[in-house]
Amino acid sequence: TNKERMIGGGNVQHQINSQRWLFFGDSTMKRLFDLSELKKVLIEDPLKEVGRKCLGDAKCEEHAADRCDLNINFGLPFAEQWVPPDPNSFEGPKKYGVEHPYCTDCSGCQTHFMECSYLFDPRGGSGSVCKNNKRRYGGYITMEFARDKEIQTPQFSTTQENVGHYISTIWNTPDLLGEWGKPICVLGTGNHDILLDAITTKDFIQNVFFMLKTMQQSCSHMVWLGNTCNGRESEYPQTMKQMKVWDRAVMELIESNPDLLNMMTYLDVLDASLTFPHADFIHMDDHWYNELGKFFISFM
Repeated sequence: TNKERMIGGGNVQHQINSQRWLFFGDSTMKRLFDLSELKKVLIEDPLKEVGRKCLGDAKCEEHAADRCDLNINFGLPFAEQWVPPDPNSFEGPKKYGVEHPYCTDCSGCQTHFMECSYLFDPRGGSGSVCKNNKRRYGGYITMEFARDKEIQTPQFSTTQENVGHYISTIWNTPDLLGEWGKPICVLGTGNHDILLDAITTKDFIQNVFFMLKTMQQSCSHMVWLGNTCNGRESEYPQTMKQMKVWDRAVMELIESNPDLLNMMTYLDVLDASLTFPHADFIHMDDHWYNELGKFFISFM
């Protein structure tokens, strides 16, 4: 899950530990990224390191996309004809993204990541020392359903296929793989999928399997972040009972597929979220996301 490289700095050899992390999900994942130190560790600090040449001869850019700018942000062509989501496949989007093609349902899931097109001249290297002999970068990419039609191109009709292909071709070039390895991917869905008409646990798991298999080749390791939940009675469909059933089903899916089990970690936060303050029925308060971010950063 990380690459180490010996870098010559004058007469000193430095062991550089390199990791890239990408977070995929809905507004709960976005809040985790924004309300913790993750954004600082994976975007703000690395952008400063580029100037100090810690990342070598790198061309790195910060990408940010509003809800209708995903194709443009990724530099992806639009499909010849936009195809609406298939209700029989339980695809998103459900609301805004249906009325506005190439947009997300989620208004608070703005994609935000740092991307480097070239790092470390393999024949040379950096004469500078990275802080703590580590280098990191990454970000957050919108993926609010396990299967959806929000990003469409002439090549693929789903967000999952387009994002997986993008990571494989732009992030996982031979030069980048040689220096960094594939990114570590943190994924999670459920809060939006449950809004799809007549969806069952079996339907959801079938789409999660599609999502994981589609992203598998792009990632060195995948972490499934389980859903938080609220114990209060409510008219919302994301009930404690429902989210528990879906979380358990995802866990069983991973455990029953050796090729997934060998490269995945399941992080169960449902029970912990029951006794923690919430910002609203779906989202936790800021302190939750800050502490959960610290947990992830402890592995970086």
